Amino acid sequence: MSVIHSQWLAEHALKRAGKKPLITFDSDLDLAERHLRRGYVGLDNPAFGQQLGMLVQYLRPQRQTVHSDRQFPGYQSSGADPGHPQQLCGELTNDALDRTGRLNGEHGWSESDRCPLYNRVNQQNALLKLSTLLNSTSPVDAIIRIGSRPIHQANLYRQQLGPCLPSWIKKGTCPAIVIALPELSAAQHALLDDCLVQAYLSMESREIGRQSYWLLDDKASGAGRTHPGKGFHR
Repeated sequence: MSVIHSQWLAEHALKRAGKKPLITFDSDLDLAERHLRRGYVGLDNPAFGQQLGMLVQYLRPQRQTVHSDRQFPGYQSSGADPGHPQQLCGELTNDALDRTGRLNGEHGWSESDRCPLYNRVNQQNALLKLSTLLNSTSPVDAIIRIGSRPIHQANLYRQQLGPCLPSWIKKGTCPAIVIALPELSAAQHALLDDCLVQAYLSMESREIGRQSYWLLDDKASGAGRTHPGKGFHR
């Protein structure tokens, strides 16, 4: 199970689970409900976020304004904020962030006042809000997307944002777009080749799926074998 609303599940569906082994993947139960599952397989959020931050630092070493959807609740594994704000501001704790949770000039990085833009409804809505952001009077130097909704269908992304790219380059306002995604398709790779996206970071969703089924089989059989996965919380 990939969890969206932990408390609701605990109060409803999971009450009927009995002794059936439950494994969570990608998004875990909250701390108060974790006794209901046998194990969890997902990303190491802080490490994954740090890699996103490092990509932005490499692409935009001058350190300016970044827009991120990091505050989407429950989307990233365990529903936790990843670590790219800490990577960008040079701190390992949230103490470096202002009371809104945004970067505010630390190490030269600031987050947009409109960050995040909630656009999980569909790809068209995500693209509309992304293009609105990119065409705003307040330029954004880097965009971090935790989730691949805007490029779910690469051709739609290309149709909507492709014609704008030359004007952004001419004005010097073309942002570095970094996207975390489950798996990279050939069409999405072409967006990278054509500079419509500057970097991807894979969530390795297929490997998370394999490890989840391995762990479920292990818990169901009671074998207690050593887990073969690397780089995942279990």
